[in-house]
Parts: sequence; C-alpha cells; structure tokens
Amino acid sequence: ITLDLCFEGNNDEVTDIYLSPLEAPSGKRDYRISFPFYEDVKVDFKPSSQYIIDSQNIETAHSELNSLTKDGYIYIEDLADWRNKYKHLGQEKYRFCPFARIDYKVYFEFDSLFYEIHSIVEFLFKDKTAKKALSEFRNIESTDEEMIVRWLLMYREKTIWPLEKTENWKKTGLIRLKKKPNVIVDCFEYLDALTFNELYNHHEDVILDKYEPTEEHYRQNSDGIAIDLETCLRLHNKYVELL
Repeated sequence: ITLDLCFEGNNDEVTDIYLSPLEAPSGKRDYRISFPFYEDVKVDFKPSSQYIIDSQNIETAHSELNSLTKDGYIYIEDLADWRNKYKHLGQEKYRFCPFARIDYKVYFEFDSLFYEIHSIVEFLFKDKTAKKALSEFRNIESTDEEMIVRWLLMYREKTIWPLEKTENWKKTGLIRLKKKPNVIVDCFEYLDALTFNELYNHHEDVILDKYEPTEEHYRQNSDGIAIDLETCLRLHNKYVELL
C-alpha cells in the first residue's frame, strides 16, 4: 500500500500530517518513506510450530543471560559459554539463507544480540593480536601519519566497532552490551584488547575526519560514497601505495 502524505511543521517539529491532494503544494519536496512491519507483530500472524519452539528457546536464552549476571555484571568467559550453548539459535543456523529471519521481530532481535556477543568474544579472545598491535604502535611517532595509516590498514580486519566501555573501563575492564544495555561484561583479563580497540578507533576517526569526502566528491559519485579508510584515502589520492 502506498500513500501520498503531506507533512507540515515549523522549528523542526511536525504539526500536521494529511493525505496529499492530487497536486502536491508548491515548494514541497518529495521523499519516499517506508514503514516496514515485522510479520510476527501483525494482527493476523499465525505462528508455525517451529516459530513457537524457537520463541520459547530464545526466551530461555534471554532468561539465562540475565541470570548469569553476578554482582551487576557477567564474566566474559560465562558470556562465551552462553554463546556456545545457544549458537544453534543464532544466525549461523540460517547461514545458507541470511535474510530468512529478518521479517520476524523475535528472530531479528535475538540474531542482533547474538552477533554482538559472538563478535565481542571472538575479538577479546584474540588478545595476543592486540598485544602485538599495541607494541608496534608504541614505536610509531605521533606525527608520522603515514606509519599510523600503515598500522591502521594492517590491523583493520583485527578489530571491531567501538565497544560501549564504562566510565572507568581502564581500571575495571567493564563494557556494556549495546543490544542489551543492562548487561555489563567483565573483560578485566583482556584490557589489552580493549585498549587496542579504543586506540584503533580513535586514530581511524582522526584520519577519516581529515580525509572525509568533499562536496565535489559527492557530486562525482551520485550513487553515494562508502565512508571507510580505503575509500577516503583513494578519494584524496593519499597513501595509495599502501592500499
């Protein structure tokens, strides 16, 4: 179903929404906005027996994750055990059809949480890589941009997105799950990995900000530009010999 709607407002606030007349008011800009709905929140949704079983198992997994919290947090080793126990419910089960479960809220939310936990566990348990990266970075002059870029490119596949660290993470090693903010994870034994994550993302942001696409770049690439390290450097013809 497609509806042509008119939005009116002022000061960045919408004051009225109504069906558009046959001819849109002059001076108005057209936008195509979609409002997708999960299949399992529709009033006529009829769950299959597999959906019911999976939903019950997912609820059990959530409950166990909450129960593992000790003194307000969960140890990363316990989180890894939870990951291993419930990986049959995660997206891995559907790897041959990766989009099969996107239309169902109960699956999508669990898959998002499971992916975050799996990625964090895999990253932290490669602590030796973090130690090596930190050791190499200490030998780089802070003003040597080329060597910093070389280091970033060398380890770009060895880190993940910026982790949600707590205020005193450098002393406690505590991080928070983005998909489940009430769960705080004790990663004290993997402080090197947390430090590497912080260091890498900081210096990557510095380079991305410095070599961000210009208006001219966007005009020349009407289909859009991926904001990543390699793309931004190529656009500015910087350090291409390293790419």
